[in-house]
Amino acid sequence: EFMRAFDKVMRPMGKILTASYGKPAADEISKKARSHFEELIPEMPFIGNNNIFLNNLMGGFMFLALYEVLKERGVSMEEAGKICYAIGEAQFAGVPKFLRNLLGKMSFSKRTKDAMKNGAELSKKRLYPDDFLFDYIEGNGLDFEFGCDILKCPICESFRKRGAGSFAPYVCDWDIAISKALGTGLVRTMTLAEGRAKCDFRFSRQAKNK
Repeated sequence: EFMRAFDKVMRPMGKILTASYGKPAADEISKKARSHFEELIPEMPFIGNNNIFLNNLMGGFMFLALYEVLKERGVSMEEAGKICYAIGEAQFAGVPKFLRNLLGKMSFSKRTKDAMKNGAELSKKRLYPDDFLFDYIEGNGLDFEFGCDILKCPICESFRKRGAGSFAPYVCDWDIAISKALGTGLVRTMTLAEGRAKCDFRFSRQAKNK
């Protein structure tokens, strides 16, 4: 399941790497990143199989694997961050606009909001010690429709354990890339990756991503 997810999410990786480093190097990096991700799976915190943020956690580890492979080749953190962001953008590049719009609308459905609310309550029960901890934030009807404050993030914690804490903010930008593609208007003024007290996600169909 993890490796299938890697192949799906990182499908644009080869083309993006080829544009910067040529096909032979891109093929080598892609192969090493996939292998390294497989090596990292045992280090991935278990947060439950139905966790609302499971895909985020897996995606974080995918980019961690790619970053560590690129770092070995002398690629700067900034350049690795740009590559990861480009992969995030490319994920939805081939998806028809009407389908992206539909996915965006679904993000504001009662079902999605209820899932977020339930996830927040479940996170407070600490069934899994390394799980996310977050609050659901009701929209105020003006600036945003709903949101969440993440108070504990296993992605950031895992990055720091591997000495890659400084790269975590670049991975957080993946959220922005996806939000732009789906039109969910993510606005965020702080993140745990930056050393702040929380990640304050706010979503609005009227807002511009920040």
